Amino acid sequence: PSRAAGLTGRYFHNIKATNTGTWAMHVNETLVNANTFVKDLHEQGGYTTGMFGKYMNIMPETVPPGFDAWMANGGGTYVAPRFQMYNVEGLLPGLERDPDNLKCWNGGADAH
Repeated sequence: PSRAAGLTGRYFHNIKATNTGTWAMHVNETLVNANTFVKDLHEQGGYTTGMFGKYMNIMPETVPPGFDAWMANGGGTYVAPRFQMYNVEGLLPGLERDPDNLKCWNGGADAH
């Protein structure tokens, strides 16, 4: 929910949780994608935008509107996660499946 609130600028109760469980972790992805301010930054502000890391709790089938670059996943896999990539330059093919991919972004050094 906090990721959705950050992407839309809306309070959590206005994002519409799609489950009623204890944690209410899943939000209406369509509502978030339709109301993200990232799309406005991209279209109206002329910014180059990107998403890197975990995107909500579900991996979208297509890159959400407004992102020029994308290297993200839907979470849930903490050991050797797989990332969906779009327009990310400088990575060797298949690197997104490498469990040590953080070393590439950190100049070859360990992440911690």
